[in-house]
Amino acid sequence: MKSILLLGPTSAGKTPLGELCTIRGIAGKNCYHFDFGEALRNICEGKSDNLSISNQESSFIKGVLDTGALLENEHFYLAEKIVKGFLSSWHVGKRDVFLLNGLPRHYGQAKDMESFYPIRKLIVLECTPEIILDRILLNTGGDRSNRSDDNIVLVRKKIKLYEERTLPLIEFYKHLNADIMRIQVGTDTTAEDMYQQLLLNTNFS
Repeated sequence: MKSILLLGPTSAGKTPLGELCTIRGIAGKNCYHFDFGEALRNICEGKSDNLSISNQESSFIKGVLDTGALLENEHFYLAEKIVKGFLSSWHVGKRDVFLLNGLPRHYGQAKDMESFYPIRKLIVLECTPEIILDRILLNTGGDRSNRSDDNIVLVRKKIKLYEERTLPLIEFYKHLNADIMRIQVGTDTTAEDMYQQLLLNTNFS
């Protein structure tokens, strides 16, 4: 199984790109897009019967989402449980591509991920805070409807967290000799635009 990490700030288009990769595959291989944020939201909505998440854990996850926080090292066991549940449910095979979106989000999570799913390829979606706000307002990716975490306060908090704690992961993976592809995202950049750039990158063949 080839693991690829999809990085980018909120509303950069990670989920629409991930969904398109799942439909079309990557480099002729089946692709399974794991959206960690969506998985957490599903847990809070009671849509995760196969994960054995307790009421206490579900309440904790809801608090994380409501405040725009991150799961810290001591709670990584929850992330691991969710990831393994996803792989099991979708029967992801050794020849498939596992596209991670939203996990890992910081150094501690990345270190923990290395112990069971090493990542050696990154797709980094890059855009400015101004473009992020425009994309949310216009719902450019088509995936922002009825998102309670898209209020301006939480969006700015998530941008700050991304810059301070998630962007440094690029250097972390550089030291592990990972292949890194950067895609510049504008206000009107679609998942199709990003996918076509991905097809042109030979490192992801």
